[in-house]
Amino acid sequence: MKKSNEPSEVIAEVKQQMEILCHEVRSPLLGLSGMVAQLQQDYALDKKLRKQFQVMSSTLKQLLSIVENTMSLSQLENGQVQLSQSIFNLNILIQQGVQVLQPLAQEKGIQLSFESELSESEAWVKADETRLIQLLNNLIMNAIKFTQEGEVRVSVSLFEQLDAGLAEFKIAVQDQGEGMSPEQVEQLFKPYQQLASGQQQLGLGLGLSLVKQLANLMGGKIEVESQMGQGSCFTLFLPLQVEEEACLQQVSDPPSEHSSEHPAEHPAEHPAEHPAESPQFDLKVLVVDDAGINRRVMRQQLEQLGCEVFEAVDGEVALSLVETVGKQLDYIFLDWQMPKRNGFEIAQALRQWMQQHSHRLRGLYLQTAMTEEETVGIGQTEGVFDDCLFKPIETRQFIEIFSSGEKQLESKRVKNLDLPEVLQPLLPQLLANLQKQRLAVLNHLQHKDWQAASEGLHGMKGEVMMFQQTDWVREIQLAEEYLQKKQYGAVINLVQAWSFN
Repeated sequence: MKKSNEPSEVIAEVKQQMEILCHEVRSPLLGLSGMVAQLQQDYALDKKLRKQFQVMSSTLKQLLSIVENTMSLSQLENGQVQLSQSIFNLNILIQQGVQVLQPLAQEKGIQLSFESELSESEAWVKADETRLIQLLNNLIMNAIKFTQEGEVRVSVSLFEQLDAGLAEFKIAVQDQGEGMSPEQVEQLFKPYQQLASGQQQLGLGLGLSLVKQLANLMGGKIEVESQMGQGSCFTLFLPLQVEEEACLQQVSDPPSEHSSEHPAEHPAEHPAEHPAESPQFDLKVLVVDDAGINRRVMRQQLEQLGCEVFEAVDGEVALSLVETVGKQLDYIFLDWQMPKRNGFEIAQALRQWMQQHSHRLRGLYLQTAMTEEETVGIGQTEGVFDDCLFKPIETRQFIEIFSSGEKQLESKRVKNLDLPEVLQPLLPQLLANLQKQRLAVLNHLQHKDWQAASEGLHGMKGEVMMFQQTDWVREIQLAEEYLQKKQYGAVINLVQAWSFN
């Protein structure tokens, strides 16, 4: 019995070691990816350098894909993958995926195109956006990998209308590669299997195995048609909830061309003659990360936006630094996995310091190389972090955060309640009611009773609406928005700043 168990024990040990290795490798790879993205932006007008950075970026994407596939496959085998639901435009998602992988195709001299038969109302769906992107990326990268010349074509259509609001979508990835024999197709979805081909290919043979398991998890299936010498077509059938109301409400701007017979163009291939200047923010920011390359990338991004940047290699250094510059800080970006103390423990200590010294921090953000599943329930749900950022962090994300922070500051400039003369006798009672409700909302927030806090904000909004106080209506709506997005630190800061007098 012992002998028969040994092979499975060895395999389990190898898989565990690979998962650990992937976790260790992923963070520096993300740092390199961020650095290359920054260089592409800095040297957008230099054609030669732009081409070199494009090759570097493509190679890093492939390496990161191998690492993430290994981690995802392990999570699937251990039952750790939980699907999350969000509303998005399927046309936009696929087109953006094609654009991101366009440099890989251009590097090989092949065309990569996308066409859609979906109407705008059909394109709005509800599903796990992150997993669908991962699934599509693997199919498209696989097609590019095995196509030496010709074209890779991606298409999407509505295959069948199912129950009310549910439809089966058909996403096809057609290549002009070498094709496969029936025997090869049988082996296709087994993990750690690479088909023999004329050229040595980068990878561990995990991508298609992951595609099949993710498709099954999402209630769909994957089919393959292939002939030797004529290429292959991978067709994904997925049942998705259609969200026509999202189209009517204009949740997102529609793509400029969601149906195209032409290759999707990658923005980096056609840079603006004069790159747009970044908005400037006069902010002081602390970056806490034990990886030097990550700190360097974030410093460059933040300094481009006009920020003064402080760095700390771990939590102890961060807490020591806060003793001298803490009251000047506007934002802190804190890594999760660091020596001695993890990000949550450090964040708690930082929040406590800020409270003791009566300093209102505009934002404390977790930044991590972990997957979304691994961060569920840490920090944000405790109201310690305002939000979680997944590496590599793009400059536009900092711009969105800082712009949102500027909105928060409007709370200090909201006008006092200005009632018509006929209602002036009611002003003292109104102020007293709002102050009482504000304190109740704060109490709910501090006790992490988010539902009660939401109900309290709704009551406050109704009261100021009745008195036609539009400035305060917008202010309370902003707090509701933060609460809905689970940015608990942001809503606490906002409500604390309100004053009714």
